[in-house]
Amino acid sequence: RGSGGLVIAPGSIRPDNGKQYLPDDDHPDLAAALAAGTIPVLPAFVQEIIKPSRPPAEPVVVTRQRGRRFECYAASALECVARELSAKAPDTGRNNTLNGSAYRMGRMVARGWITRSEVERVLFCAATNCGLVKDTDAEAVRATIASGLNAGMLQPHPDLKDRPREEE
Repeated sequence: RGSGGLVIAPGSIRPDNGKQYLPDDDHPDLAAALAAGTIPVLPAFVQEIIKPSRPPAEPVVVTRQRGRRFECYAASALECVARELSAKAPDTGRNNTLNGSAYRMGRMVARGWITRSEVERVLFCAATNCGLVKDTDAEAVRATIASGLNAGMLQPHPDLKDRPREEE
């Protein structure tokens, strides 16, 4: 496994007590079995258990409310959350802010007020500005954005209320 993970295989030494995993004398080692062509076939039920699951399908745009007013509302909201995230210092909840911002914007993406790609692009730039991309990595940031957007798209933003026009 990756950084900070644990490898369990013959020859591995446990970090907690220094004991070593040893090969089973009743079984050939992997290199010998590979060379001899005697590696057993993995049973289908085990393949099914370890097979990676498909990522969930992205939510679809459920409702649309079109017009300049809605697009301006979403663009203004995106600018606001991006500005807030860009100003975040390390150890101030940048990742939580990113996730919450993506969720909030996902609700507007579901209404068709703004495109998903624009939200992804702007939030990634904001995460870069605050150093989150550098401190974690780009894929982790993209995954957080996707997670928040997908969750938000399941809860579309309510209709905007009409306000009476101000008289000139």
